[in-house]
Amino acid sequence: MKKFGFIFLVVISQLVSAQTDSCTLYFEKWALESEHVQAKREYWVALPPKFDPKKQYPVLYVLDAETRFSTVQLLMVDRFLTKKGKPHIVVGIPNASWVQRSIDFTYGTSTVRPDGGKMPKNRNNKTITGGADAFFQFINTELMPTIDRKYSTSGHNTLIGHSYGGLFATYVLLKAHRFQQFIILDPSAWYNQGEICAKLKNDFTVAKAFDVFVAYHTDTKYHCGKVEDLVSVLRKFSTVTLSVKSYPKENHSSMYLPALLDAISHLR
Repeated sequence: MKKFGFIFLVVISQLVSAQTDSCTLYFEKWALESEHVQAKREYWVALPPKFDPKKQYPVLYVLDAETRFSTVQLLMVDRFLTKKGKPHIVVGIPNASWVQRSIDFTYGTSTVRPDGGKMPKNRNNKTITGGADAFFQFINTELMPTIDRKYSTSGHNTLIGHSYGGLFATYVLLKAHRFQQFIILDPSAWYNQGEICAKLKNDFTVAKAFDVFVAYHTDTKYHCGKVEDLVSVLRKFSTVTLSVKSYPKENHSSMYLPALLDAISHLR
């Protein structure tokens, strides 16, 4: 099923010849019946300006699309029109619900919060966590092949995740995935006392090379320490080309935009 969406924005003269003008960013809404998550899941697709079906395009997959998709789409359009970046197809993966987000992005429960304190019992619950493997299979074996069939893609794929989405993207590093680049923004590496670091140390066997950009804020000591532990582990893998940047003047939410601006300069 296909729907259409529009983002109405006022853009400054960098994007258009006049001083100020209005611009409509167009995107498509689709739904895919998934065997892995056992539900119909929506996904959004934004084609680049001057899209040519005879050309092949890299693809950006954006988690938390309901809050992040429009930002990524606008920045990618800006980078293309100002001749600072390649055109990309942008695919947004919105969350079915806030509870489903917790299920999709985690592999187990956590007894700790980002500050190292005790996680409330209503959030340390197996009924609202632990579905990340099924969600990965949905993306890797159902959504990505669908995008490749519908659009002229180049085979170069990038995954963007923030917070729990960043944690999920880090777990994907362990899998037989189809990505060449990862943009991991302020990942919840604190989750379950930093279990992702232990998993990477013990289980990382991926032979193919890929790029990883990790960004994080430094406002929360426990969280910051776990992200830095993650960075230390990733530096040890010869197949990972790692870029890292911290944002001491930002918080967990505000760092997304400046980090994204830095991250997209690394896109291939």
